[in-house]
Amino acid sequence: MEAGTRAEVAALLESSQELGTKVEKVVQVLTSAGLAYKRREPVTAMLVHPKNRGGLMVQPHDAHANGRVMLEAGLRRELLEAGSVCFEMSSDAALRESQYVANERVVAAAEGMLAPVTRTERFLTVAGSHTAAFLKATVTGARAADGSSLGALVAGREPDHPVNVLLRDGWEWLIISSSVEASFPELATAFQQSYNTAHAAAKVLSEVECMQTFASLFMQKRAHGCLTEEERKDAAMEQLLLSKPACAKYAGSLAQYVLLYGGGEGERFPLVEFLACFSKVFGASMMLGEDFVRAVVATEVKGQLLPMLRCALLACQLTAPVQKCRDGFARLLLPSDAEKLRGAALSQRVAETEDCLARAWPLYLQAAALAENGEPLKAMGRLMVRAVLMLLQKQKAGREARVYANLAELSALFAKELQGEAVPAAAASGTKRSKQQPERALSLKECADPAVVALQGNKHLVLGERYTNKDHAAQVFRLVSLDAAGAVFRGQRLFEPELEVLEDLQKLKSWKRTQAAECFLCEPAVAAALQPPCALSGEIRRLRAQTLLWQHFEQHSCGTVLFAANPCAIYADKTYKAKKLKLWPGGTLAALKEGEAKEGAVLVQFEGESFAVQPVRPTADFAKASALVAFWWAYKTSDEGNLQLTSAKIAGLTVPVLTNEQELLKHELLQLKATDQGSPKKRAKKAA
Repeated sequence: MEAGTRAEVAALLESSQELGTKVEKVVQVLTSAGLAYKRREPVTAMLVHPKNRGGLMVQPHDAHANGRVMLEAGLRRELLEAGSVCFEMSSDAALRESQYVANERVVAAAEGMLAPVTRTERFLTVAGSHTAAFLKATVTGARAADGSSLGALVAGREPDHPVNVLLRDGWEWLIISSSVEASFPELATAFQQSYNTAHAAAKVLSEVECMQTFASLFMQKRAHGCLTEEERKDAAMEQLLLSKPACAKYAGSLAQYVLLYGGGEGERFPLVEFLACFSKVFGASMMLGEDFVRAVVATEVKGQLLPMLRCALLACQLTAPVQKCRDGFARLLLPSDAEKLRGAALSQRVAETEDCLARAWPLYLQAAALAENGEPLKAMGRLMVRAVLMLLQKQKAGREARVYANLAELSALFAKELQGEAVPAAAASGTKRSKQQPERALSLKECADPAVVALQGNKHLVLGERYTNKDHAAQVFRLVSLDAAGAVFRGQRLFEPELEVLEDLQKLKSWKRTQAAECFLCEPAVAAALQPPCALSGEIRRLRAQTLLWQHFEQHSCGTVLFAANPCAIYADKTYKAKKLKLWPGGTLAALKEGEAKEGAVLVQFEGESFAVQPVRPTADFAKASALVAFWWAYKTSDEGNLQLTSAKIAGLTVPVLTNEQELLKHELLQLKATDQGSPKKRAKKAA
């Protein structure tokens, strides 16, 4: 970019003009300089700018909701073109890669609701992003929130239908050169704010999006080293308010939350980023409300800041089920719930909950860094929501409608979910209504029928469903029939005849729906098959193999070695003649699933089954080492090495063993050829 153009744009951005006016004049300057142009581009050429909406980029549920409304009303080219702006992807390879990765992360978190990244895209949207994301998802046949294909929304239309023409050929975009953003990184945010404010169809910024936007702007202002923290805050707030967010009245509280409780580290606010990502999980964006936000931020607890618990309160509110939402505002929690935290009655439980969440946070960060999906995010979010609902005694009001006993149970559940283990679904979901009679038109004759009248007054009664009654303690019944004579419930107890109760229509409210199942006996054949010798035969075999491995490890490992750190390696402690050093693998045996093949795994065979030996990893911190097993310390080399992998067969157990085919000298580095991994049999198959 030429110096004159750069100075002209900088002057406009620093001016006191309205945001829309500034952006319009910037576009004129860039167009005159050949750095901005209009051109028709297909939607498949678009990705979302990583700075869009403060780094949230795009909310898939909102994109789908807005997109469906547009399709139903009819897509209009002139409206799309008036609000579609994008930047060229960076010409710098590293920066362009980060732009691809940011979009891939958003697509992965959307779990099929957004189009996949093909890496053939060339532009990054800053205005019209949700529209482009929805139409691109439609083109690629992404799934809707209910699991159906978005492609069905446009199927059956004529090829020249306006929708198909737009999807096929695209529409005109205002395109900004990548060199402009290289000179003015903040320009993408300015364009997004200006266009989303100017067009009435723009999605309203939620409080979480405002917090993320403020955090992003605050960090951008840090680049100006001459500004104080207070000046950076004021500058970021001023730019945020230019977009006229619905929460402008209490934007100061949002900024206070970011700075005090957002976990600011370096150039990031990790707790704010967590809320931004978590807000996309459970559906379209919803507002938290002024009173609730102020209560979360302003509530003071003596001697504690409670950043994790405050984050959990906001996360919990974001998961409000449908029946706990009013006019786009979440009502699962009330301002008084946040204010309860300062009460003496909850002081100990508040501290315990904060400690529980604080200990879980680093585990989440570690898992998230390694995961290729959003499961760790969901696990941490669920822990926060469950902990808050337990603390406030509102567990039945949440989406799960499930009551947990204590924080220890929540932590154990979090650990399982973090490791990807399936957790049994909750007994009821707060997002769905309980099963009840369907509404239907009634005739005058039916209105006079006592059975119909009884059903209308007892919506919880459904034929075939389960019920309990206080007069029949611990007994589960099914409703089998209902007529003018009464309702018939049948229940079964072990070793007793079936019990049938004919209940008067006036007493039906005493029967309560239950999720409990009827008692029954296990079939003898099933019980026999599940006895330990049969059901646990594989585990018993693994334990026998494990026992033999450690026994023979102790009896048949020959020679000792010297362990060294930095790098981790082993050396001969003396001179060994050929085949006199034998190093057995030590570690826990793991059964392989059917058809599973672990590349490079060390396998032992026992009674026709293969088990993988889980290595005891080398470590340079000997004080913290759980054990030193020389087998795993052999230095990998591209040369032939002085250790070879052979196998030993003892007592039905076949074990890979490292040995020396030639004499070893004292203090000689023990090396294994890098390709000599796995069992000898496995390597032989590879060679074949």
